[in-house]
Amino acid sequence: MSDFCKDLLAYILDSRDVALTVSQTPADAKNDTLREALSPILTGVDRARATGVALWIIRHWGGIRAGNEQCIRNWSNTLDDYDLNKVDSFVREQLNTRISSWSKLLSFADQRKYAIFDSRTSFSLNYALKKVGDRRRFHMPGTRNGGLNRALQKSRDGTRHKRLGYSEYLQLLQCFVAHGCAPTILRAERILFANAPSLARRASRR
Repeated sequence: MSDFCKDLLAYILDSRDVALTVSQTPADAKNDTLREALSPILTGVDRARATGVALWIIRHWGGIRAGNEQCIRNWSNTLDDYDLNKVDSFVREQLNTRISSWSKLLSFADQRKYAIFDSRTSFSLNYALKKVGDRRRFHMPGTRNGGLNRALQKSRDGTRHKRLGYSEYLQLLQCFVAHGCAPTILRAERILFANAPSLARRASRR
C-alpha cells in the first residue's frame, strides 16, 4: 500500500471527524438494483440503446443538464463495451474534465470496479489530505452546494497542490475495502459522500 493510502486510512480510522458507519438507505438499494439492470444495456452491442441510457444516467439520474449532449454520445461510443483497456485509455485522455459526469457511466457499467467521483467525495478526501499534512489534493469539480462552496473559500490559502485524479481515487477506495473500512468500493464512495456535509461544517468553523 502506498504512503498516500496509508496516511489517509490512518487518519480516517483514528479520527472522530469521519463516520465509517453509513446506513444503507432504501434509495441506495434502489440505485444498486438500477445499476445491475442498466449495466448490460450500457455495455451491450446495441450502441444506440446504450447511448440513450448514458444520456439518461447523466442528465436525469445524475441531474447534470448542462454540457454538450454530443460529448456524452461520444463517450458512450468510445467506451463501447467498457473493456478495461478502453476505460483506462479513456480516463487518461479525459483527465479531470467533466469527471463528475463520466464517472457516473463507469459506475453504472461496473459498480464493482468503478465509483462516482464528485464534489462531495473530493471534498472529504481533500479534508483528510490537509489533516495529514499531504500537499496533494484531488481535483474539485464545480458544485452548487452552498456549504461546500463556503468551506472551500475558507480553506483556500493560495498554495499550489499536486492534483490527484480518478486512478488515485480508485486506488484509495480499493484500500478502504482491503482494510475492512467498507465491503465494496461503492460503499466506500458512499461513506465519503455522506461525510462531506459534516466535514464542510467543521472546515467552515475554523
